[in-house]
Amino acid sequence: LRGIQAEIDSLERQFNELWILKEKLVVTSPIDGQVITWDVDQNLRGRMVTPQNRLMEVADTKGKWQLQVDVADKHADEILKAWEQREADDKTLRARFSLASEPGRTYDGVVTSVGNVIQLNRNREPVLRVRVEFDASEIDVKKARTGVTAKLYTGERTSLGYLWPSDLPDAFRRHVLFYFVD
Repeated sequence: LRGIQAEIDSLERQFNELWILKEKLVVTSPIDGQVITWDVDQNLRGRMVTPQNRLMEVADTKGKWQLQVDVADKHADEILKAWEQREADDKTLRARFSLASEPGRTYDGVVTSVGNVIQLNRNREPVLRVRVEFDASEIDVKKARTGVTAKLYTGERTSLGYLWPSDLPDAFRRHVLFYFVD
């Protein structure tokens, strides 16, 4: 009888340890929002993960959104001049963009910040970072993750965006990221 009781006690301890481990497998997001990672189930099925692994992305789609536009360094001077002039004239710099998933439709935004240094992007190309804020109420978050083509209006006769198509390779390599702002 003692042997059976010892085995029951051992099994109960193992069960409790496994229950604690199972509880640790639950992953919660630090924010309320929508999962925007494509096919989470397939990406995670059978995969070993550690606490440092990024499992999925969650976006608060109710707040304001921003684009991060990487402007090629050869166009940085025009943007910086327009940004300084904007501050002097108390005006806004406008932007217009379209999603790769909806190339015929455009959305409007306002430039909210311009970097003060040229830095390297993911492709190790020199760029000036520009942030554009916009109303995202009409954009499906899953379509937004397909890529963006942006035009920045500097107040000159032509927008900076109209200059970019002449640099077609730059236009395709350029990275534009969405940010969700509280």
